[in-house]
Amino acid sequence: MVAKVVCAILIWTCLWVLLVSSLTCAFESDIDCLRTLKSQLKDPNGHLSNWVFENHTEVYLCKFSGVVCWHDDSKNLVLNIDLGGFGLEGEFPSGIKECSYLVVLNLTGNNLSGTLPSDVFSALRYLSAMDLSYNSFSGEIPDTWTNITYLDTLLLDHNRFTGHIPPAR
Repeated sequence: MVAKVVCAILIWTCLWVLLVSSLTCAFESDIDCLRTLKSQLKDPNGHLSNWVFENHTEVYLCKFSGVVCWHDDSKNLVLNIDLGGFGLEGEFPSGIKECSYLVVLNLTGNNLSGTLPSDVFSALRYLSAMDLSYNSFSGEIPDTWTNITYLDTLLLDHNRFTGHIPPAR
């Protein structure tokens, strides 16, 4: 019995070390994600003005407007990006693919246009909800969306998409 407990503790400790080391990598990629996102979008209303990347405290990304982290002390691991109604302009921010642990993406009610890049969605493997409604996106919906295993809420209304929604795999 004691051997089983010791083995379980050892396995749990190893898993915890692996998780913490992966979060360190996520920290850097999430910084890159948000930095690129800000640079790719025009922000005429100044909603992203507090997205200042010179501050290097442990959870500074978590205090950005529209950003929610996994936990208060998660070292900037981004859970949700909610930029709905910010009046942002430009094309779909391909830098979003760097937020690899992202669960919710809300870009509704902005002035975004153009086609959706197909390479972005294969990197967002934990995404469960995405709202791109009330923009001016056009073109076909990328087939790579079917690779997002956990996606169960997808809002695309009030855009200019053509073609069909790719079938689930």
